[in-house]
Amino acid sequence: MNRRLFCKSATTVLLAIGLNPKLVLADERSKVLLNTVKVNNKSKKGYLDNLESSILETQDQQTVVKVKDDVFLIRPFSKVKFVSNKIVEVIQGSIHAAFSKQPKELKIKTKQGTIGIRGTVTYIEVEKKFERTYVCNCYGHTNLYNNKNQLIKSLQSDYHNPAVITASGLAEKSPYNIPLNHFDDHIETLEQQAGRSPRWKLPKGKKIFISPTSLKLNF
Repeated sequence: MNRRLFCKSATTVLLAIGLNPKLVLADERSKVLLNTVKVNNKSKKGYLDNLESSILETQDQQTVVKVKDDVFLIRPFSKVKFVSNKIVEVIQGSIHAAFSKQPKELKIKTKQGTIGIRGTVTYIEVEKKFERTYVCNCYGHTNLYNNKNQLIKSLQSDYHNPAVITASGLAEKSPYNIPLNHFDDHIETLEQQAGRSPRWKLPKGKKIFISPTSLKLNF
């Protein structure tokens, strides 16, 4: 049986038993889905080697990378660290990440503190100018810790719940009246790339925060 016929037959069977074929048949290899990224200073696109101990860095373009069942929008001029195919640190800039359910809390470091992930869509931006880390729990459950690993705030939401970790390790209310640099249509696209649908509750059933034309994710 050729690959095309196999995939078609498998998709029919999975749909019949109520499973999402995109998720079940997903390619588990890490892959750059949009534009390019530097991995340990080497420009990459397409499939990636295992990210055992890797620094991913973007230049002047936003990049989308899929690692296992997690999908990351890495914004321009950002730098993040992966260990054993898991993101462990946002060194500079920002990421918008759609996480699968984690077997145990995944902890992501920044200069000001640590973000704990279970399974959620979360946006993290290191605001160097203000010496703080902005975190938005777009939906799900996200924990914030200071650099002493003390829990300082727990964010739970069905739709955008932000906070900032200050230079002194405190959790404070977001100073912005809209989500900082991240958008509802990006969330939808990231989840689709993982074979999932957003788990949010949209106000009045409509997406509110839509990306400008220059930031659309066009695959």
